[in-house]
Amino acid sequence: MADDCVVGNSQGQVLDKAHFMARMKDPQRILKVSNSHDVTARLFGNVAVMTEQVTVKGTDHGAPFGGEFRFVRVLVKEQGHWKVELVQGTPAEPVPSAAH
Repeated sequence: MADDCVVGNSQGQVLDKAHFMARMKDPQRILKVSNSHDVTARLFGNVAVMTEQVTVKGTDHGAPFGGEFRFVRVLVKEQGHWKVELVQGTPAEPVPSAAH
């Protein structure tokens, strides 16, 4: 993550890198991300835009949260290394399962 990274999380909060990392390390926050699908990545020189849909389940200080979310990440390549500059999570409709 870039030092000036901004994260708009799936709970509607906007966090800088320090606050995001502190939340991820908080033992009262349990987070499970699974079922990554519909992943795309597009390159624009030294900028990449990635999207994916995931299932999120967790608790934050005992309060449950979760659902289907679409995440957009913007990465910038600097000095040969990719760094995340922006993350935005938005609620998404569940993808219907394929009929068998």
